[in-house]
Amino acid sequence: MKKLLILTLFLSHQLLMAQKNDKAEVFKLDGVSLFAKCLPEANYEVIEEVKASGMLKSARTNAELIGAAGYNKFTYALEQMNDLKLKAQKKGKTLEYDGAILDGNLVQIIKLAQGSKGTGAGNNGAISIAESEKKTEKLVFYASKPLADYKVVSAIDYNQGGLGETMRGTSSMDVAINGMLDKGLRWVKKEKIDSDFDALIVDWRMLRLGKVRGELIKFN
Repeated sequence: MKKLLILTLFLSHQLLMAQKNDKAEVFKLDGVSLFAKCLPEANYEVIEEVKASGMLKSARTNAELIGAAGYNKFTYALEQMNDLKLKAQKKGKTLEYDGAILDGNLVQIIKLAQGSKGTGAGNNGAISIAESEKKTEKLVFYASKPLADYKVVSAIDYNQGGLGETMRGTSSMDVAINGMLDKGLRWVKKEKIDSDFDALIVDWRMLRLGKVRGELIKFN
């Protein structure tokens, strides 16, 4: 009975720590908070849905597609929304939104609850709840930065040609993220890095340049 109690308390502590560490501030693009591999902490209303598969047809190379797929989908959806906003203005109407949620090839354009962080002018993004990758159970921070304190275990990148990399995932963005997570676990197993890691932060600045890099981190 005592062992069961200790195990229950340990699991409860682990759950609380995971919930504490999964919060992040998302980045903004053209004043819109971006949610990829995460969902808003605040309540929200879906204003419009944009199929972002159209941008894939114009990708110049497979490497560019893998490297910046998420970024390209966001920019494509926001361009479509800007056109709709201009059309609404010509009719004397307003189209207001302040967030975009990426789900595969679908981008949901959303309006966050009034007064929540990330609404209105300014560079501060909304607060999100990060997702854990199913197989590795590691948190993923994509276009976002964790709110909890952490240390960097190691820098990591993804070979966009796929050579020597895991190629699992239902989208090019997932393939790149999963590839870095799987590589990180191989490094842990082979003791190529000092410790295990809790999460992956994908380098948003490099993604915008079409490259896939990131950091494996451990929360303090």
